[in-house]
Amino acid sequence: MPSNISNLSAVMRASGPATPMRLRRKAANRNAGP
Repeated sequence: MPSNISNLSAVMRASGPATPMRLRRKAANRNAGP
């Protein structure tokens, strides 16, 4: 779990305003959408 949290923080810093959760939602929408 701790390693996962550190990874998420690093991703958030690299992504900046765009959070990984939003990216995941966008990807899910693209996959689910036609």
